[in-house]
Amino acid sequence: MLRSRRLEVVLTLEERKEQEALERMGEARKLAEQQREQVNNLNQYQQEYRDQIRNSQQGVVDVRRLQSWQAFIAQLDQVIVQQQKQLDQAEKVFDARRAEWQQAYERKRGMEKYIETCRQQEQREQDLSEQKLADEAAGRAFVRRRDKGCKTLDSDQCNLVVLGYPYPKKIRPEPGRSSYKETLRRFGNADSDTSW
Repeated sequence: MLRSRRLEVVLTLEERKEQEALERMGEARKLAEQQREQVNNLNQYQQEYRDQIRNSQQGVVDVRRLQSWQAFIAQLDQVIVQQQKQLDQAEKVFDARRAEWQQAYERKRGMEKYIETCRQQEQREQDLSEQKLADEAAGRAFVRRRDKGCKTLDSDQCNLVVLGYPYPKKIRPEPGRSSYKETLRRFGNADSDTSW
C-alpha cells in the first residue's frame, strides 16, 4: 500500500480530534457568553436600582428604608463581583479551548500537506517507473527487429536495416569504398559520428 494511503488513516484521526476540539471550544464560548450576559444584566439592574433610589430621595426618606436600599446595593455589588469572577474563569477556559483547537487544526493541516507531498513523490516515482518500462520495452523491440532483419546480413548491413534505411536484398559496397560503414555514412548524415 502506498505511504499516502496509509497516512490517510492518521489524517482521519487528526480530523476527528480537530472536530472534537472545535466542539469543546464552541461550548466554552457559549458558557463565556452566558456569563458575560449575566454580568451585564446585573450591572444594568444595579444602575436602574440606584437611579430609582436617587429619584426617591427627592423627598423625605425613612432611615430604615435608606439602610435597606444601601444593604441591597452592597449585596448586588458582591453578586456582581462573584459573577465577574465566573466570567473571567469562563474566558480563560475559552482561551484554552481555542488554543487546543488551533493546535489540532495545525496538526491536521500539517498531515494534509505531508500526504500531498507523499502523493507528488509517489507520482514522480510512478512516472519514472513507467518511463523505465517503456525504455526497456523499446530496447526489446529494437533487439527483436535487429534479430529478425539481420539473420542473413553481416553487422554493417544489419545496422543499415535497423536504422531504417531502404535496403535492397543485396547491397554491395560502392566502388572505392571498402566497407558498409562508409556506405552508411554516404546514405546518412555525413556530419554524424556513428560508433559501431
